[in-house]
Amino acid sequence: MVKHPHVGFYKRYVCYVYVGLTVEESLLVGHEHNNTAGYHKKLTFVQRMRCWRDAFERMGCAKSNEAKRACLEALGIPTFSWNQIGLWDPQLQICMRGPQVWALLSDIFTLWEEAKIKDVKMKKGTSGKKVKSLEVAESSESGSETGKGKKGGRPVKKNKKDVCQERLSLMPLNHLMYVSEKNEIVSEPADMPCKPLLGMAALDDALVVPILTEVKSGVLSLDEMNHKFTLLKVRQRTTAAFVEEVGAGSWEVAKEEFPVHTHEAMMSQYYKLYERNVKEIPLAMQLYIAKALNYRDKLQHSQQEKQTTATQDHEGLLINWTAFEGEGYKGTVKVAHCDMLQLPEKMEDRLPFTLCIMDFPCGYNVEGSVDDEAPFSRPQIEGSIASFKKITCAPYWVIDGFYSSDMHADLKSTFSNACNCGVEVGIWVAPNIRTCAARTPNIQFQFSDFDMRMTYWSHNVVVRKFTFAADNEILCPHQKPISLYEWLIKKFSDLNDSYIVDVFSGSGTGVIATLLCKRNMLVVESDLRCVRGIRARLAGRGFVESATKEKDSQSRIVSEGWRHA
Repeated sequence: MVKHPHVGFYKRYVCYVYVGLTVEESLLVGHEHNNTAGYHKKLTFVQRMRCWRDAFERMGCAKSNEAKRACLEALGIPTFSWNQIGLWDPQLQICMRGPQVWALLSDIFTLWEEAKIKDVKMKKGTSGKKVKSLEVAESSESGSETGKGKKGGRPVKKNKKDVCQERLSLMPLNHLMYVSEKNEIVSEPADMPCKPLLGMAALDDALVVPILTEVKSGVLSLDEMNHKFTLLKVRQRTTAAFVEEVGAGSWEVAKEEFPVHTHEAMMSQYYKLYERNVKEIPLAMQLYIAKALNYRDKLQHSQQEKQTTATQDHEGLLINWTAFEGEGYKGTVKVAHCDMLQLPEKMEDRLPFTLCIMDFPCGYNVEGSVDDEAPFSRPQIEGSIASFKKITCAPYWVIDGFYSSDMHADLKSTFSNACNCGVEVGIWVAPNIRTCAARTPNIQFQFSDFDMRMTYWSHNVVVRKFTFAADNEILCPHQKPISLYEWLIKKFSDLNDSYIVDVFSGSGTGVIATLLCKRNMLVVESDLRCVRGIRARLAGRGFVESATKEKDSQSRIVSEGWRHA
């Protein structure tokens, strides 16, 4: 067959032309002649793929044994049993891919024939004998001396210009194919290896398409393509084992349940375990899956706690009554983020509050304190007591107030007018704070002469104050000991379903003492930072341990009695 630049170099076969036959009949007759001549046995891998694809498409693109038999019969291969079909099945799967994959494969086949694939392998030309071409004949007719002379087409007289034109006319066949002036093919692409393409078996088309696209664009060679196919298979085996062991329906579901352990950087550490098909889960993978399940359980438990807290406490600030119960503590807590004068507007229902503890601002204005520039005046004290009366429905109640000696006159007269059962004045002495001489306490109160007797109690001042983790600062500089609040709560409230109000709560010492005494407390605090600090202090559930350490300190002194003014 005469060689032509627009005809591929692999199409050098005898051409049969039949007149008066239909296309199907001519294909059948041509196939019989080719089969008899043994041409199909000499087809390259690319030619075989195209032949099988034509047969596959004629069978309706249905992957079946009938379609496979039709493909093999097109090459004259006997198909009497499945064993004969099975030998060719891996290669048959290549040509039976989806339309998108086959379109890329077809382009890659064409590029391989044109030697435009990365790292294409060349071989010595199969046409070592002299071959006449149309270009040579045309150049001879146009006046060139090339092609004239003795038998075999050997030129008698060389024309350098005409020879160069003839070589250039042959270059469209293959830019890497070298053709001598004797019209001999010196080098051409070797037969395309099938092993790299066999590597995409068991991979979905969606995974194969990006890699084939890189091969078509010249980014990957066939060996690099096969390496990527191998990595995809290893990854597929690893992820399949992970999905099966954790009980997820799919890889997407597993990624939602295990966002950390399904990350590529984490999973790639176990790819070596699945470079070959394994029947059992390797021990390292079992341990990794166990860690993932444990992490998932902890995450779900944390989410459930957050959901429960969100249901009870929408803003995370204990704005609704929230139950606390555990070893050594029990009760319900609610935080009212408002001023004491605004409290009646915040309370929907009146509750049987039997005790109200008020830590009045004394005007110390210590660094870190809030709203402590001046001591509470008498109108403010009266307003606080009036607000408490509006929210309680208890038949009797007790109000405890912490104040400085400068506020004694106003506070005692206000309490005397509000309470008809009498007023008791007490002194809190802190034995762990001494003067320079270390002889007498530096906290002393002087009362008028008509206060014949007064109660005094001794509790250590808090040395290690609670620090708010959000800003690593002390939550409130005026933190009082838990034992002091416990003494007040146990003395002035009942154990059975008792409700207490802690006004100007500050660091939340009162609410911790209330839970340890197994009672219920309403916290009233106007500073948002203190409210968040109280919430954080209760969320960790570590307040029981810290309170125990504070109360069991060796330097603590607890005493109660009467002393003269």
